[in-house]
Amino acid sequence: MSRTVDLLQGRAYVIADLHGAWEPYTRYRDHFLALRKQGRADVLILLGDVIHGYGAPEDDHSVPILLDIMRLQYELGPETVILLLGNHEMSHIYYTPLTKGDMVFMPRFEHALGKHRRAVTPFLKSLPFMVRTTGGILFVHAGACLLYTSD
Repeated sequence: MSRTVDLLQGRAYVIADLHGAWEPYTRYRDHFLALRKQGRADVLILLGDVIHGYGAPEDDHSVPILLDIMRLQYELGPETVILLLGNHEMSHIYYTPLTKGDMVFMPRFEHALGKHRRAVTPFLKSLPFMVRTTGGILFVHAGACLLYTSD
């Protein structure tokens, strides 16, 4: 399985770090779909960290967002809707605790998964790390590491 997606053509609409926020997610999603219908955007790229809201549990829409992204990939194709693996999604693949201050993210999300765990876990495990374009742009969740050697 390749963790790199090569975007060979088209115009990308890029979104980063939604952290379970339903309203911004649906606004951006719907804007992309409108642009796509007009022929002004071809690919939706989400740069990871779509899960783990910072607010109250009832305001965290991480699971519905993931399920909607999975639905979009099914309907439009994984080459049209791309979700990159962010550190928040990665914590559920490797089962490593992820905290910020007093907030512990994993238990709330794992509980919210409920009956969707069997579909969501393999989906998270399949996510790519990066998208690169023929124009030389590299999309990643966080900074890429470049190794330099001296001649």
